[in-house]
Amino acid sequence: MPNSPAAALSKARRKAKRTDFRRYQRRMVDFFREVLSITPWSGENGRPGQLEILQDMQQSICDQLDGKENVPFIFLGEAAHGLGKTYVLEAGVLLYFHECFPPASGESNMVISTAPTSVQVNDLLWKDVRKLIEMAGEQGHRVGRGILPSEARINKSGTHFAVGRTTSNSGGKGSERSQGQHNTYQATLFDEAEGVPDFFYSGMKRQFTGNRVKLWVLMANPKTRTSQFQRMKTQVGVKAYRLSLLDFPNVVHGREIVPGGTTRETFNTWLFDYEEFGAHPADGPDDKRYSFQTPWEVTAPDGRVFPPGQWWIPQRGFLYGALGIPPEGGDGDTFVTNSQFEQAVQRSARPKTTDLAKIGLDPARFGKDSGKIYLDLDGNLTLEDTIQGGDTTRYVRGAIRAAERAAEAGYTRLSVRVDAGYGGGVIDALRASLDLAALFPEGVAVHEVHFGGNPHDQVRFADRVTELYASVGDVIGALSITRGGQKLEEDLTDSKFRYVTKNVDDVRREVKQLESKDTFKKRHQGRSRDDGDGFALAVVPERIFITEEVADPVAMLAALAAGAQAGRR
Repeated sequence: MPNSPAAALSKARRKAKRTDFRRYQRRMVDFFREVLSITPWSGENGRPGQLEILQDMQQSICDQLDGKENVPFIFLGEAAHGLGKTYVLEAGVLLYFHECFPPASGESNMVISTAPTSVQVNDLLWKDVRKLIEMAGEQGHRVGRGILPSEARINKSGTHFAVGRTTSNSGGKGSERSQGQHNTYQATLFDEAEGVPDFFYSGMKRQFTGNRVKLWVLMANPKTRTSQFQRMKTQVGVKAYRLSLLDFPNVVHGREIVPGGTTRETFNTWLFDYEEFGAHPADGPDDKRYSFQTPWEVTAPDGRVFPPGQWWIPQRGFLYGALGIPPEGGDGDTFVTNSQFEQAVQRSARPKTTDLAKIGLDPARFGKDSGKIYLDLDGNLTLEDTIQGGDTTRYVRGAIRAAERAAEAGYTRLSVRVDAGYGGGVIDALRASLDLAALFPEGVAVHEVHFGGNPHDQVRFADRVTELYASVGDVIGALSITRGGQKLEEDLTDSKFRYVTKNVDDVRREVKQLESKDTFKKRHQGRSRDDGDGFALAVVPERIFITEEVADPVAMLAALAAGAQAGRR
């Protein structure tokens, strides 16, 4: 009966549950398990899964509640199909943030969710929100109170609500409409974030100021490498993840561990779906492509059997659909592939085997360009400094600091390569530096590199800059990039070359020529390839500078001393 003691007790329990969600503020994973009845899956093979991403979000929120500064709060995921990115990492996070941070008087809590189309917002993301509300209700938890029956919105009050929006630019006013919110508790969720237009990103960035707790989640099935979603991976405060079916429990173990998730059977079917996805069997690994192995036996539709450990070369659709990898930007027209770059970033540090340290210095003068100083110690590459403007003294100091680090590591010779475009004063200062000469007893060479000059190998390359970038492609398979510039991957993997005709010793030859800096800028919003230039200068083998003289430190010191003595006279 409605007024029975049992009914009253049940009502009291339900009331207690719906007023106590703030106790989950530091227990995000528990909210998913106890309130939403979701068990987040953990990644396999040492890779992150839903659980690890939620734990990272939880740590970020705890750090923010404790008043720590510079806490990562942007969580970006490249995900394959059928991994629950929308259901758990978007809809679930929306309800967690909305329910667990009720604003006090004078405070506000706003959760904004968006996707490229109204269908994706209303019929996908918010369909999952409603399903999770129903599941929580079945366990006696009232979440999502105030959800409107036909709108993507939950209203608790004028200062506490969650909303789904489409990304209309509204006559060029979209950026203005998506900014202006500065709430005590602020969460933003981008589903299929790769299709969200740039103006929406710009507007959202301006909202994250003055927040006590903030969270920005961006999830996508990555189909390009040029979107704002991809560029977000290099921003400060971002933690990026890749969710591949090769690390998904259902596929790894060959049985349904995550209900409704992609199965191994589906994965195997996709291997031979060459019209949409597909991967071709290979005899071994290919470091220029995202080759992978299947640890289980695979039977093709035609009856062929591939043993455990078989290597595969994925096609474009398989990359983003099954592996969560954005397809390669080029079509055989770049010297470095994205696969090679990612392997270099993941590669362990190389041991010291030589006595030669190399510095690449690309000075800048104005505009969006930034000067870069890269250091190469036996194939271990680090970005040592980023310098705005044309301050010669700063470049010299930055180069000397990098040289000091090389000397401390036991290197006795140094090669400094400087782009001659804006580097004349830097070159003269480095060649005259007593401090630099004193660091390296076996010699210092300061090379003035004219990017448009003749290459060392004129049979293969049209100019010096093409040879520099080709050299990166030759050696990147052995490099370890421990610290690179934010745009380094794009500079190396999206600098295209073409074949041109050139007379070499009175013989017409087809040679490779890197696209001009102006052409690159047009394709990259006016940005020059500063990181790529500095990196390539550092990497190139010393042999291509054989016409340059290596400075003798003893002779340099003697000449400088004699000059000083003459000046005193």
